[in-house]
Amino acid sequence: MLNREITELITDTPNEIFTNVIPATGDFSNRDTTFAIKALSETCNPLNEFFKKPLKNRMLLTLCQAVLDDHREQARTILIANLNLMDALLNETIESKFTFQRFRSVSPLEIAVQRGQIKMIELMIECCEQSLSAEEAKLAKDKILSAWSKAHPAQKNAQGEEEIVIPEEYTSYVLSLINVFARETFPNGVDGELSEDTGSALSFLFNNMLLPESAVKLDDYLDVELFLLALYKGYVAHINTFQNWDQRDAFCIRVIGLVQSVLSPETAKIFCEGLDAVVTALRNGEEIKFSENALKHLFKDGTSFYRSSRGSQEGLGSKFLSGIYGAAGAARVWAGPRARVAGARGGAVWISYVEQKLQTCRTYAAQAEESVSVVRNVLR
Repeated sequence: MLNREITELITDTPNEIFTNVIPATGDFSNRDTTFAIKALSETCNPLNEFFKKPLKNRMLLTLCQAVLDDHREQARTILIANLNLMDALLNETIESKFTFQRFRSVSPLEIAVQRGQIKMIELMIECCEQSLSAEEAKLAKDKILSAWSKAHPAQKNAQGEEEIVIPEEYTSYVLSLINVFARETFPNGVDGELSEDTGSALSFLFNNMLLPESAVKLDDYLDVELFLLALYKGYVAHINTFQNWDQRDAFCIRVIGLVQSVLSPETAKIFCEGLDAVVTALRNGEEIKFSENALKHLFKDGTSFYRSSRGSQEGLGSKFLSGIYGAAGAARVWAGPRARVAGARGGAVWISYVEQKLQTCRTYAAQAEESVSVVRNVLR
C-alpha cells in the first residue's frame, strides 16, 4: 500500500516554478496538469522519485531557453530556486525563439559565456551571492568568471596592447562575399531575385554559417559579433570593389542585415534603442534606460528587429538592415559620397561596442586571476 504522507517536495523549489515558470514555456502549459503532477509527486516516495527527474530536466530546458532568449527574470527565478542548474548539461536540442539558431549539448552558463551575454552573466553572479554563503558564492563566482575569461581570452598586438582580433577566416570569407556581390547584375531587377551565383553564396551563408538545419555545439558556431565587425570593416575597406550603388545596397541589406538578425536578444535591444546612443552612454558611465519598444525588440517606429520565421523573406536581412540610431532602414541612404562615411561610422560605433565588451572581459579575467592567486597563496 502506498504511503500517502507527504515525504518531500519534488524539488527544493518554490511552487511558482511549477505554476508560473514551467507553464510559461509551453512544456506544461495546462496549469491543472501541472498542479496534478506536483500533487501526485507529494503523495509518496515512489511517485516523488518518478517525477523528480523529468521535472528537473524540464526546469533545465526552461532555464536554457530563458538564457538563450534573454528572459532574465525567468532565469533568475529558476536559478534562485536551484542554482545547481547553472552549469548542468542539457542533452537536448534547443532553438532560439527569436534568432532560430539551434544548439545541442549546452548548459545555461555555456550559453551565456559563449554568446557574450554580459547581463546574463551578471545575473548569474547575483544569484550566487543571494543563494549561497559568502564562501560558496565566491567559489561559484570564480567559476563563472573563469569560464568567461577562457571563452574570451585577451589578444595582444605587436606593441603588447590588448586589441580585438578578427579571425583570418572571417576576413577572407567577407572578401569572397564582396567579390560575389561586385559581379551581381540583378537579372530580375534591383528588388527581384538575385543571380544564381549570389543566391548560392547567400544560401551557404544562411544554411551553413548562420542557421544550419542541424543543431550545432556552441564551440563550433561562429562568433556573430566578430563576424559582423569583419563585415563592417570589409565593406569600408573594399567599397570601391563594388561596381555600383545597387550592389552596395544589396550587400548591406542581404549580408550585413542577415548577420544582424542572428545577434543575441541582449544585443538586439541595444540596436533597437540606438547603438550610437548606447555606446555613448556606456563610454560616459551612464545608466542605459531601454524604451518599451527596445525591450520588445522593436525599432523606434515599431518594426520588428527579428524575422517572423526561420525562412522569412521579409524584414531584417531581406528588406532592410539595422542602422545605429534605432531604426530599420534601406542601405541606399548610404549612397553617394556619404556611403564610405556612413559605413565607417557604423563600423566605428560597432567597434566601440565590441571594445566595451573587451574591457568587461579584461575586468572579469583580472577578477578570476586575482582569485586564483589568493588560492595559491593560501595553499603555500
